[in-house]
Amino acid sequence: MGALRAYNAIAGFLLPGVTTITTRVRYLSWLCAGLRLLDEVDDAPAGGTAARSRRQRLLAWERLLVLATGHYAASRELPQDAPEWRGLRGISYVRNALGQGATSTEFELLKNQAGVGGVGTYWVTMVQGGLVEDMSAGLTDRGNQLAEDFLKRLGSPARTRLCRILAGDVPVFSRDDLVRWGRAVSLDASTGSAAEIRGLRDALLEPRAQRLLSRTIGAVKVPASNQDTFKRLERALKKEKDDTAARMAAVMEMTRAFERVHVGLLDQFDRLRSLDLRGTPVDRKAAVNALDLSGGLAERGGELDRRLNTLPDLPRETATPVRQFL
Repeated sequence: MGALRAYNAIAGFLLPGVTTITTRVRYLSWLCAGLRLLDEVDDAPAGGTAARSRRQRLLAWERLLVLATGHYAASRELPQDAPEWRGLRGISYVRNALGQGATSTEFELLKNQAGVGGVGTYWVTMVQGGLVEDMSAGLTDRGNQLAEDFLKRLGSPARTRLCRILAGDVPVFSRDDLVRWGRAVSLDASTGSAAEIRGLRDALLEPRAQRLLSRTIGAVKVPASNQDTFKRLERALKKEKDDTAARMAAVMEMTRAFERVHVGLLDQFDRLRSLDLRGTPVDRKAAVNALDLSGGLAERGGELDRRLNTLPDLPRETATPVRQFL
């Protein structure tokens, strides 16, 4: 019903760099490790505006990691929703590569891997998390540390062999090697070392908004996505006496009003949809009679409009799409 743009704006303000498709944090370790190995290659692009070339070099590295993860998952007969490869970008392509017996990086991973694969999808999160410089695609100290913590899982011999991929070679590996590496580097971050997990946590909480939200959520005993939790978070943020916290509290207050409107609209939508069980047209009178407007939907809309016009700390980038929805 057009609410997605508004929800994305709200989420983008409260959790910058995190989206509904950046759900597997170990992609950050994967990309940092690839950039670290790239820096060990003699002709590696570096400095200035080298980001595009460096990101292009990462594509083969990503294919190696998803292939190794796939071989490990297949060896264990893991279901597609197993934590080792749930949320893997291009999982159907990986399954196809496994079916064809692929043991090198020479296979197709998505029609537009650079744009919608791991590199394109998680790059903003990498930058927001202070792991990489956007223009040069050079690792920060934090990014280098995360890369080293991750690469320790593979060991020195494997590291030397895998550098060849970043140099542009297309080596063929044994299935046993791929299965062993896949076990170490799968998307299941719980298998990582304490140092790697700590690095991922720090990267995800780098933006001040995320640190504030993490602290305030921690003060709620049983946080859930409901009006009560939003109200508790709003109160906790107002106590911070901070400009960022004040804007976040205003977004929380607006979100509570927006949620009440959206829930009411969804209820009416479901009522209308339930009339058409057999795919036959429904006359207008039956549709009108199916609606239940006793829940104060108009009043909810009025309350949301009032919040949009009276909250002084409400950021324009979140208020505008909500106002357009209303």
